[in-house]
Amino acid sequence: AKDLGLSHKNGWGTLEWFMGVGKTFATCDIFNKMLQRNDAYNFIVTVPGTENELQWRTAIKEFIPIRYQQNVQVYSATKLMLLFDEGKYLKCTLFVIDELHEYYTDDRLRVINPNYVQTTFCLGLTATYEDIKNRHKALMDVLPVIDKIDEFEAVREGYVSKFIEYNLSVNLTEAESQKYDYVRLSPSSYSR
Repeated sequence: AKDLGLSHKNGWGTLEWFMGVGKTFATCDIFNKMLQRNDAYNFIVTVPGTENELQWRTAIKEFIPIRYQQNVQVYSATKLMLLFDEGKYLKCTLFVIDELHEYYTDDRLRVINPNYVQTTFCLGLTATYEDIKNRHKALMDVLPVIDKIDEFEAVREGYVSKFIEYNLSVNLTEAESQKYDYVRLSPSSYSR
Protein backbone atom coordinates (compact mmCIF):
# COMPACT_ATOMS: atom_id res chain seq x y z
CA ALA A 1 0.00 0.00 0.00
CA LYS A 2 2.86 2.38 0.75
CA ASP A 3 4.14 2.13 -2.83
CA LEU A 4 0.65 3.00 -4.05
CA GLY A 5 0.42 6.19 -2.02
CA LEU A 6 -2.04 4.68 0.43
CA SER A 7 0.33 4.55 3.38
CA HIS A 8 -1.55 6.92 5.67
CA LYS A 9 -3.75 5.27 8.28
CA ASN A 10 -2.69 1.79 7.12
CA GLY A 11 -4.09 2.31 3.64
CA TRP A 12 -7.10 4.47 4.47
CA GLY A 13 -7.20 8.00 3.08
CA THR A 14 -8.73 10.51 0.69
CA LEU A 15 -7.56 12.17 -2.49
CA GLU A 16 -8.92 15.72 -2.50
CA TRP A 17 -8.26 16.69 -6.10
CA PHE A 18 -9.88 19.47 -8.10
CA MET A 19 -12.42 18.29 -10.67
CA GLY A 20 -10.89 17.08 -13.90
CA VAL A 21 -7.48 16.24 -12.42
CA GLY A 22 -8.01 12.50 -12.82
CA LYS A 23 -9.26 10.87 -9.63
CA THR A 24 -10.95 8.07 -11.58
CA PHE A 25 -7.94 7.47 -13.83
CA ALA A 26 -5.55 7.48 -10.84
CA THR A 27 -7.75 4.98 -9.03
CA CYS A 28 -7.79 2.69 -12.06
CA ASP A 29 -3.99 2.98 -12.10
CA ILE A 30 -3.92 1.89 -8.44
CA PHE A 31 -6.15 -1.08 -9.34
CA ASN A 32 -3.80 -2.08 -12.15
CA LYS A 33 -0.69 -1.81 -9.97
CA MET A 34 -2.30 -3.90 -7.26
CA LEU A 35 -3.48 -6.51 -9.78
CA GLN A 36 0.05 -6.81 -11.17
CA ARG A 37 1.11 -7.93 -7.70
CA ASN A 38 -1.84 -10.19 -7.03
CA ASP A 39 -4.56 -10.92 -9.60
CA ALA A 40 -6.87 -12.17 -6.85
CA TYR A 41 -7.35 -8.65 -5.46
CA ASN A 42 -10.86 -7.32 -5.82
CA PHE A 43 -12.24 -3.82 -5.62
CA ILE A 44 -15.56 -2.18 -4.87
CA VAL A 45 -16.38 1.34 -5.97
CA THR A 46 -19.42 3.07 -4.55
CA VAL A 47 -20.88 6.10 -6.29
CA PRO A 48 -23.62 8.53 -5.27
CA GLY A 49 -25.69 8.25 -8.46
CA THR A 50 -26.21 6.70 -11.86
CA GLU A 51 -24.17 9.33 -13.74
CA ASN A 52 -21.09 8.40 -11.72
CA GLU A 53 -21.85 4.69 -12.11
CA LEU A 54 -21.80 5.03 -15.91
CA GLN A 55 -18.57 7.07 -15.74
CA TRP A 56 -16.89 4.35 -13.68
CA ARG A 57 -18.09 1.49 -15.88
CA THR A 58 -16.72 3.34 -18.92
CA ALA A 59 -13.38 4.02 -17.18
CA ILE A 60 -13.04 0.39 -16.13
CA LYS A 61 -13.56 -0.76 -19.73
CA GLU A 62 -11.05 1.83 -20.96
CA PHE A 63 -8.29 1.58 -18.35
CA ILE A 64 -8.46 -1.92 -16.83
CA PRO A 65 -7.31 -4.91 -18.92
CA ILE A 66 -10.21 -7.15 -19.92
CA ARG A 67 -8.91 -10.09 -17.86
CA TYR A 68 -9.16 -7.96 -14.68
CA GLN A 69 -12.41 -6.08 -15.26
CA GLN A 70 -14.39 -8.64 -13.26
CA ASN A 71 -12.23 -7.74 -10.24
CA VAL A 72 -13.91 -4.32 -10.04
CA GLN A 73 -17.53 -3.99 -8.93
CA VAL A 74 -19.42 -0.68 -9.00
CA TYR A 75 -22.43 -0.04 -6.76
CA SER A 76 -24.56 3.00 -6.25
CA ALA A 77 -24.88 4.11 -2.63
CA THR A 78 -28.59 3.28 -2.82
CA LYS A 79 -27.86 -0.29 -3.96
CA LEU A 80 -25.28 -0.78 -1.19
CA MET A 81 -27.70 0.44 1.47
CA LEU A 82 -30.40 -1.91 0.14
CA LEU A 83 -27.94 -4.80 0.41
CA PHE A 84 -27.10 -3.74 3.98
CA ASP A 85 -30.80 -3.58 4.85
CA GLU A 86 -31.12 -7.17 3.58
CA GLY A 87 -28.38 -8.19 6.02
CA LYS A 88 -25.75 -8.68 3.34
CA TYR A 89 -22.16 -7.54 3.53
CA LEU A 90 -19.36 -7.25 1.01
CA LYS A 91 -15.67 -7.99 1.14
CA CYS A 92 -12.89 -6.49 -0.97
CA THR A 93 -9.22 -5.58 -0.98
CA LEU A 94 -9.77 -1.89 -1.75
CA PHE A 95 -13.02 -0.02 -1.21
CA VAL A 96 -13.34 3.25 -3.13
CA ILE A 97 -15.88 5.89 -2.15
CA ASP A 98 -16.33 8.27 -5.08
CA GLU A 99 -17.58 11.78 -4.32
CA LEU A 100 -16.92 11.23 -0.61
CA HIS A 101 -18.62 14.52 0.30
CA GLU A 102 -21.92 12.93 -0.78
CA TYR A 103 -21.59 10.41 2.11
CA TYR A 104 -21.58 12.84 5.02
CA THR A 105 -25.21 12.12 5.96
CA ASP A 106 -26.04 9.68 8.75
CA ASP A 107 -27.64 7.15 6.42
CA ARG A 108 -24.75 7.15 3.93
CA LEU A 109 -22.09 7.00 6.63
CA ARG A 110 -23.18 3.36 7.00
CA VAL A 111 -21.31 2.69 3.77
CA ILE A 112 -18.03 3.11 5.67
CA ASN A 113 -19.06 0.77 8.50
CA PRO A 114 -16.68 -2.25 8.45
CA ASN A 115 -19.58 -4.51 9.44
CA TYR A 116 -21.02 -3.97 5.95
CA VAL A 117 -17.96 -3.61 3.74
CA GLN A 118 -14.95 -5.54 5.00
CA THR A 119 -11.84 -4.16 3.36
CA THR A 120 -8.10 -3.93 3.82
CA PHE A 121 -7.74 -0.53 2.15
CA CYS A 122 -10.17 2.34 1.64
CA LEU A 123 -9.86 5.36 -0.64
CA GLY A 124 -12.13 8.39 -0.64
CA LEU A 125 -12.28 10.61 -3.72
CA THR A 126 -13.56 14.18 -3.71
CA ALA A 127 -12.90 17.69 -4.93
CA THR A 128 -14.60 19.15 -1.85
CA TYR A 129 -13.57 17.37 1.35
CA GLU A 130 -14.55 20.10 3.81
CA ASP A 131 -18.24 20.64 4.34
CA ILE A 132 -19.81 23.97 5.35
CA LYS A 133 -21.74 22.12 8.07
CA ASN A 134 -18.50 20.47 9.31
CA ARG A 135 -19.91 17.02 8.59
CA HIS A 136 -16.50 16.01 7.18
CA LYS A 137 -15.14 15.96 10.72
CA ALA A 138 -16.86 12.61 11.27
CA LEU A 139 -14.45 11.09 8.74
CA MET A 140 -11.23 13.00 9.41
CA ASP A 141 -9.76 10.21 11.52
CA VAL A 142 -11.02 7.39 9.29
CA LEU A 143 -10.38 8.84 5.81
CA PRO A 144 -8.03 11.80 6.20
CA VAL A 145 -6.84 13.75 3.18
CA ILE A 146 -3.59 12.10 2.04
CA ASP A 147 -3.12 14.25 -1.07
CA LYS A 148 -4.65 17.55 -2.15
CA ILE A 149 -4.59 19.33 -5.51
CA ASP A 150 -6.60 22.54 -5.47
CA GLU A 151 -7.78 24.55 -8.49
CA PHE A 152 -4.74 26.84 -8.47
CA GLU A 153 -2.26 23.95 -8.50
CA ALA A 154 -4.28 21.99 -11.07
CA VAL A 155 -4.23 24.88 -13.54
CA ARG A 156 -0.63 25.93 -12.78
CA GLU A 157 0.72 22.41 -13.26
CA GLY A 158 -1.36 21.72 -16.36
CA TYR A 159 -3.41 18.93 -14.76
CA VAL A 160 -6.53 20.56 -16.24
CA SER A 161 -6.98 22.87 -19.19
CA LYS A 162 -7.26 26.56 -18.47
CA PHE A 163 -10.88 27.54 -18.40
CA ILE A 164 -13.16 30.48 -17.92
CA GLU A 165 -15.96 30.20 -15.41
CA TYR A 166 -19.13 32.04 -16.33
CA ASN A 167 -21.76 32.94 -13.78
CA LEU A 168 -25.06 33.32 -15.57
CA SER A 169 -28.08 34.97 -14.06
CA VAL A 170 -31.17 32.80 -14.33
CA ASN A 171 -34.64 33.79 -13.27
CA LEU A 172 -36.36 31.07 -11.26
CA THR A 173 -40.03 30.55 -10.59
CA GLU A 174 -41.11 30.49 -6.95
CA ALA A 175 -41.30 26.67 -7.01
CA GLU A 176 -37.85 26.40 -8.63
CA SER A 177 -36.45 28.84 -6.07
CA GLN A 178 -37.80 26.73 -3.19
CA LYS A 179 -36.40 23.54 -4.71
CA TYR A 180 -33.04 25.26 -5.29
CA ASP A 181 -32.89 26.40 -1.65
CA TYR A 182 -33.75 22.88 -0.50
CA VAL A 183 -31.03 21.32 -2.66
CA ARG A 184 -28.49 24.01 -1.77
CA LEU A 185 -29.03 23.57 1.95
CA SER A 186 -29.02 19.75 1.97
CA PRO A 187 -27.38 18.48 -1.24
CA SER A 188 -27.08 14.84 -0.24
CA SER A 189 -30.84 14.54 0.38
CA TYR A 190 -31.61 15.47 -3.22
CA SER A 191 -31.97 12.39 -5.38
CA ARG A 192 -30.45 12.79 -8.81
